[in-house]
Amino acid sequence: MQGKLLYKDVNGLRWFNKGIERIQVILKNGGKYFASVDVFNAKARVIPVDGADGGVSFKVNVKVTARVNTIIKQEKEEVLRKMLEKQIKSEIRRTYQVAISQHIDPYRFSETLLSAQ
Repeated sequence: MQGKLLYKDVNGLRWFNKGIERIQVILKNGGKYFASVDVFNAKARVIPVDGADGGVSFKVNVKVTARVNTIIKQEKEEVLRKMLEKQIKSEIRRTYQVAISQHIDPYRFSETLLSAQ
């Protein structure tokens, strides 16, 4: 039997789902609500990378278009961009770590590897 993922563990999957038109992301700073951002046109690409030890790792590129809905304190666009980038990385990594501990390949890396060969 495969493992199962809880709702809080699957946020990383939304960056790979082509059917989602808009993703709302809540940005927090120091654990406090900072901004709400709508993300459109999310496109994720998985690239296998040969490791020096002969193993394979994967690089994930995610491109998005975003619009700020609400913001608590005015901040430079670059700061918001970095916060959103960090949030996306965190969601993808968490989903992967929880899933892989249950022998689930959430992003189908094995398929990506086979199609690259």
